[in-house]
Amino acid sequence: MTTAPMTHSIEPIRKVRAKSFDFGYDYEVQIALPIGYDESDTDYPVLWVMDGGLYFHLAASVAQLLAQGGRSPHFIVVGVGHDRRGPVQPWIERRMVDFFPMEDVAIDSIGNVEYWTALQGGRAKEFLSFLVDELRPALAAEFRMRSDRHTLSGTSGGGYFATYAMLTRPDTFAGYLAASPPFNLGHGGIFEIESDYAATHADLEAKIYFTAGTSEVLDPGAADLGIVASTLQMATTLQLRRYPSLEIQCRLSNELDHWAIPIDLYTQGLPKLWGSEAGRAFVPIVPDES
Repeated sequence: MTTAPMTHSIEPIRKVRAKSFDFGYDYEVQIALPIGYDESDTDYPVLWVMDGGLYFHLAASVAQLLAQGGRSPHFIVVGVGHDRRGPVQPWIERRMVDFFPMEDVAIDSIGNVEYWTALQGGRAKEFLSFLVDELRPALAAEFRMRSDRHTLSGTSGGGYFATYAMLTRPDTFAGYLAASPPFNLGHGGIFEIESDYAATHADLEAKIYFTAGTSEVLDPGAADLGIVASTLQMATTLQLRRYPSLEIQCRLSNELDHWAIPIDLYTQGLPKLWGSEAGRAFVPIVPDES
């Protein structure tokens, strides 16, 4: 008896440059296919990973292991971000532009505000349009993507952006994974966006998983941003809206800091959002020695 080969696909099968029509910036796009993709004609759910240069391999590896263990479905993983081989500062500045809808990303805080005041945002709407209206159709024409099972994931600014996407274009993704989102940046403007959504909608059809680390409470950088408090505030606010179709998971991970929290995002978040749709766990075949 034989089984399908356990080929790994965490190395990207495609690594391309994709330029947005709206603002002409080159993004690095990495795609990994699940085990068994070539042997099937199935349409697969898609996990979109923001800051792909940092988190693509983590997300693809975790997604593959969880699927093999029967704890989540098999995903096509798409990482979108910037080539980290270049200087760090331009990469940091670009992700602020991509992830935040307001130009002024300054924070009202007793901590270090000077650094954030010097940065600018303002193109989250255009970046979201690039992902959904340009890049997704191009990839869907080549890969078998399940149209109703796209999940957007991000850490820090990427988690902020995932929440922004949910509140502004809720029909574009079915699930959202948001780790340590700095909701206080931009003078807490994301809460105004949430309030505007609530004023005009009676429901929000989505699954979202929020996570933050308890060590971020005392870490100077994360504490300046009020990450833990603002994450809990957003999760509580959404829960109290009592949207019939919104499923919220929120987890504080003991002793994890801002650098370790992406691990929790995928190891815990994927099963919590999509564990009920997992396939059978991999069972190794033992040769018959009789």
